[in-house]
Amino acid sequence: MKVNKVLILSGEISSDIYGAELAKALKILHPGCQITAAGGDRLKAASDFFVYETAYKSPLGLVGLGYRLFRQALLKVLKRAMDQDLPDIAVIVDFQHMHGHFSALLEKYKVPIVTYITPNSWLWKDARLAKKIAAHSQDIITIFEPEYDFYKPLASRVHYFGHPLTYLLPPVSDNPPPKTASMPLLSLWPGSRPQEIARVLPKMLQTAQRLHDKQLGYHFTIAVTDSRFVSLIRKMVVTHTPGLPVLLWEGDKDPLLKESHVALTASGTMTLHLLLYRVPMIILGALSPLSYVVAKYGLRIQIKHIGLPNILSNYTLVPEFIQHKMIPEAMAAEVLHIQREPQKTMIRKRYEHLISRIFPASNPIMQAAKVVLGLPHGQ
Repeated sequence: MKVNKVLILSGEISSDIYGAELAKALKILHPGCQITAAGGDRLKAASDFFVYETAYKSPLGLVGLGYRLFRQALLKVLKRAMDQDLPDIAVIVDFQHMHGHFSALLEKYKVPIVTYITPNSWLWKDARLAKKIAAHSQDIITIFEPEYDFYKPLASRVHYFGHPLTYLLPPVSDNPPPKTASMPLLSLWPGSRPQEIARVLPKMLQTAQRLHDKQLGYHFTIAVTDSRFVSLIRKMVVTHTPGLPVLLWEGDKDPLLKESHVALTASGTMTLHLLLYRVPMIILGALSPLSYVVAKYGLRIQIKHIGLPNILSNYTLVPEFIQHKMIPEAMAAEVLHIQREPQKTMIRKRYEHLISRIFPASNPIMQAAKVVLGLPHGQ
């Protein structure tokens, strides 16, 4: 079957980036390819027809009225779009809680599915959910070796080309120049969703306040992933740490990554950015209390690690503080600990070892596009 019309469905900001890059690669390989999409600003710019904004609306958590309303509205829009113009194939890009709903709708229309970056069920070895994803998917494109190893026995067409981020980021020197700032910079990376920011940023700010109170000369900067969040973040600073001198950083994050001495970050793709820039970090993670109870006691989900560097290395390379363990005093002490020798040098060596393992030999996004179009591709 010749693929001329592709539907791309992405969730949060990181998957919007990957979806947009996939759309660009599809256009390079097949300039006449028509792309319809739901996602964020980047995918909107890269597609021919954009049907729904998801990157800034996608809720964080397993339950709640907000999630149900979001799901119903999105599925209604997609049904209308497919009634008007049916795609030849659909690509679901890392859309954690919507994958099953998308699959059910697409199968009603007999649209083949490519899953590009699977839901996190592989992290907690959920074979039941993984089998459903495998049954729904014509192809599965993974971005982690453990993810590939988990899905390979479950489906005949599972691919691993490497992580797209390693190709998208500018090259980072193995021996970067020294920081230009005379005083240490602690950067805060609270995530890309309002719910996520609301849960981890207060703890980050309180940790920064503890360090500021010690008069150690730290400077503090909050990375803002989108201008939509500026007012929310300013309000949280005033509410939780009104006397803390902190800057908000918008736009290109490359200079901030280069100048950061240490970072507090939400779990997610940003941990890989920090890893590739060799920035010592601490990872924070939190669900809503209800979602946490459902996940832990209802679904009995057991996860050894939440941070990608730890998942890839299969040990605690980066300290993690999750849910009730996000204690500002403890995190401030850990910031100081990972900045001291010999810990600082040891962390860097371990970062280098992991980085050497995850860089792909070829462009993984172009390889993924070839899978979508049914073209010959490298494994």
